[in-house]
Amino acid sequence: MPTTQHSIGDQLAPAGISATQPRLRELDSLRGLASLAVVLHHFVLMWPAWPWPTHGPLWHHLHLTLLFYPLYAGHEAVMLFFVLSGLVLSFPYLLGRSQPYPIFLARRILRIYGPYLAALILSIAGAAIWHGNHARGAWAAPFWSEPVRWTLVLQHIAFLGIYNWQQFNFVIWSLIIEMRISIIFPLLAYFILRLRTRIALLLALALSLTTFLVVLFHPDADQTTGLLRTVHYTAFFIFGILLARHLKTISARFRSLPVTIRFGIAALSFALYNFSVPFLWNFRRPWTMTATEWLVAAGAIGFIVVGLNAPPVQRFLLSSIPRFLGRVSYSLYLIHVPVLLALTFSMRDTLSPWVQFPLYLTATLLLAWLFCLCVEEPFIRQGQRLGKKKPATLHEPSLNHQPRVALHS
Repeated sequence: MPTTQHSIGDQLAPAGISATQPRLRELDSLRGLASLAVVLHHFVLMWPAWPWPTHGPLWHHLHLTLLFYPLYAGHEAVMLFFVLSGLVLSFPYLLGRSQPYPIFLARRILRIYGPYLAALILSIAGAAIWHGNHARGAWAAPFWSEPVRWTLVLQHIAFLGIYNWQQFNFVIWSLIIEMRISIIFPLLAYFILRLRTRIALLLALALSLTTFLVVLFHPDADQTTGLLRTVHYTAFFIFGILLARHLKTISARFRSLPVTIRFGIAALSFALYNFSVPFLWNFRRPWTMTATEWLVAAGAIGFIVVGLNAPPVQRFLLSSIPRFLGRVSYSLYLIHVPVLLALTFSMRDTLSPWVQFPLYLTATLLLAWLFCLCVEEPFIRQGQRLGKKKPATLHEPSLNHQPRVALHS
């Protein structure tokens, strides 16, 4: 089991991680807690009056926002996912353990796309059974609203064209972006890691500003899954790459600060991450939306630094519940949508949200765990086998007549 001193500061690790222990379990836990926030976020959107109105400006609900919004900060969680992906995907390049591109891409496809297809099957089955007009408000109107069309199914499988991506499983927009950036990530990491930090940050700013300016003058130029949005979110992967490069230095600097300063950084990160959206996003202007996501990303980076270097936070992140959520985080993200829609549309308001919520949360956690065991982890294991040399057998002589040893990368 990892300890609070398990890797940060290791002299072998330019990114602050150990070559023999490259996984930071705290990051898994952060991802798991963020996934749980997404689960809660979508339930609140499905039941906007439970337990208080959440739509529209929240200034008059200030006390409720400050107390409860961090529990279901869903859009913020996706920003954290993008930064984390840039961070953890950069570690092999910093440790000199990068994979050949075909192996890297095949592993990413198995890791992201394989479980996605399995979850898509569940969503299609739910849409086939419960499709129709469910009168659940504007937010839920696009979900499972029409009979299953195989052309739409094929578009969901191929990730091609402009299509109704909300029909089956509405969280796939972030997976589409993740897959697109994964395709170019080795080149992106190679390029960013050779730039000065200031130049890399200016490049990230330029990517976001390009998206902002196009949307400003052509509001209909982009779809949520469009290429412009992908360009914008590439900046968040760049943040993760830069954080990986400077993680050891940042961690050492953070640990050297007085306790009050460290606490202040944690509080500022918490505020930027959790309260930028409710107090800025609702203005619905391109510049405020872009600036809001950058503020959220800054808070997410602060969360990562604090989570890796503040012993009380580390102990919490390495405790059983966050570690469980970290293990099932991707399954939780995929599976909660069909659970939410099936439960809500099948009950048809016969149960109050106070009754549906514990049913939804219990069913989601249980099915996510089963999905992780039966679908996600087998795909992960299959990906880990790629690129590994098989040990020689008695019938496979080597050049020097010595048994060969399997490589573990």
